[in-house]
Amino acid sequence: APLFVNVADRKWNPDAIVFDSATSFGTPSYHVQKLFARNRPDLLLPCSVTAANAKPKAYTGAVGVGTWSTQAEFKELKVTQGDRVLAEADLSGEGRGLRLGEGAWEVADGVLRQTGDGDGTRAEFGDPAWGDYTFSLKARKTGGREGFLIHFHVKDQSNWFWWNVGGWGDTRHGIERSDGGSKQEIASASGHIETGRWYDLRVEVAGSRVRCYLDGKLVHEVSDTGSPSLVGIAGLSSKSGEVVLKVVNLSDEPKETAVELRGAGRVAPEAKAIVLSGGPLDENSLATPLKVAPTTSTVSGIGPSFRHTFPPYSLTLLRFKASP
Repeated sequence: APLFVNVADRKWNPDAIVFDSATSFGTPSYHVQKLFARNRPDLLLPCSVTAANAKPKAYTGAVGVGTWSTQAEFKELKVTQGDRVLAEADLSGEGRGLRLGEGAWEVADGVLRQTGDGDGTRAEFGDPAWGDYTFSLKARKTGGREGFLIHFHVKDQSNWFWWNVGGWGDTRHGIERSDGGSKQEIASASGHIETGRWYDLRVEVAGSRVRCYLDGKLVHEVSDTGSPSLVGIAGLSSKSGEVVLKVVNLSDEPKETAVELRGAGRVAPEAKAIVLSGGPLDENSLATPLKVAPTTSTVSGIGPSFRHTFPPYSLTLLRFKASP
């Protein structure tokens, strides 16, 4: 990993090439890597892009708790929306409503207890459509190497956020996000969790903003202001005399864009366009191995100054001859 993955044992995303005993196919990530590898200029050109940011997401999702190589207890798990209580975890008997996943979980003595040594244990509850809420609880570490995982914005097993409290060998706290199974850290702060001590934890979410409190103290505050809707780089292939322009449209709408080649002399009127596009969650499969795959065409109207429309959710490569 992340090069090859067997279709019958796919545990994370992305990988480049998926196979079974008879055939294989490339994922969208594979095609991106291949396009960049086969269209490498040997001279980078200064390139600036001016475009509005894509609108930030308003996240929703259920909540939960977990651990990483750690044993812990949790109690008083509550989700509120203003003065309204959306849900409280039932820890009085069988834990009705709890979705117990990886780990050795039990409900006893009014607490939810995890006694296993596994990584990424999880117990969740609530509605994936929940938004703008506060998730509060108490947690106590009873053994192990790290602290607690406080889940929020949980859509499914591949799309979620968690507040990793006392993670990375119990050296710091961080907010991590999994998008389609691909995890990234979006906030970090130094910190440590003591064994045997009860902690008050609170996560407040509103739209794309997240605030995390430990014993009443604000530890993280992050907000998604939206990613750039259009990004690009450019280069010159000295062997072929071609400008290679690579542009990614991250938005859900086509972007008609003005392109200026400052300092260019003669420019060929046509360009080769290679486009990889699809929906934000589209994937290839054994049944549809080319659902997201590059297409090649010729576009006209190229010059020192021209306009081009980049499709939504796309990578576009334009190659055309030009001289200084």
